[in-house]
Amino acid sequence: MSASGLANSNEWRTPAWLFRPLHRRYRYAVDVAAAKWNAQLPRHFTQQFDAFRHPWGPRFWCNPPYSRGNLRRWSTRARLEVLYEHAELGSLLVPHSTADGWWHDVVEAPAGRFRRCDPPRQLELGAERTTWWTELGIRVLTLNRRVAYEHQSGAVRGESARHHSVVVTFLHPRCRR
Repeated sequence: MSASGLANSNEWRTPAWLFRPLHRRYRYAVDVAAAKWNAQLPRHFTQQFDAFRHPWGPRFWCNPPYSRGNLRRWSTRARLEVLYEHAELGSLLVPHSTADGWWHDVVEAPAGRFRRCDPPRQLELGAERTTWWTELGIRVLTLNRRVAYEHQSGAVRGESARHHSVVVTFLHPRCRR
């Protein structure tokens, strides 16, 4: 595949060093944005099995396509899955795009009345902060290194990535993880 073809590709594998500790912690049941070659879990949704036509619960992992409009679409759906109690938790691996509208509308937006912020935690993967609203908990794990994504062709998008990444986890208020 040409360099320009790789740059336009939406299919990249999340590296094991990142996924495995998150999966141990959260016990995901489904990978909602996968291809057969990069699925992280036995149960996964591919482009052919449209994730937007099926419930994502109870616990889901999502490394969504980053192309135009997709981050807002996937992150909004993830938030709503937990907010409307179709899932108890769901995590997304996304760019740390605090200047983008989707970030403010989905990650920073209130969900009911403010309850509390947990003390920040330093974990092996990075720094984590959790904000609890009456309707939703929003946890942001700012990774301590850039993610080197793997392509089906064997190419790796690593240190040259244009952005840092975060894992945003939406938690139902009764969820204890």
